Amino acid sequence: MSSPSTTRLPGITPSICTVSFRVITRDGQPTRYREWCDTVLLAPRERADVAFVADNPGDWMFHCHILEHQEAGMMSVVRVT
Repeated sequence: MSSPSTTRLPGITPSICTVSFRVITRDGQPTRYREWCDTVLLAPRERADVAFVADNPGDWMFHCHILEHQEAGMMSVVRVT
C-alpha cells in the first residue's frame, strides 16, 4: 500500500486502525529499519510504501492522527475481502 502526503501542511501521521505495518520505502528508497509501527510521520509531499498482514476481512479506517487533517478529508477506508 502506498501512502502519499499531498498536503502542504507541516507533516502528517497516517495510520491504519488496529493494524501494525512496516515502512518498506520512503520516496522510492528502501528503508534501513523496518520495525513494526502503527503510525508513520510523513513530510509534505513525501511518499511511503507500507506492508501489513490483511487477515481480518472488513473495512479498515486509514486516516491522519491530526484532527484538522481528518476534517480536511485525509481519511479513507481500506476494504479487506
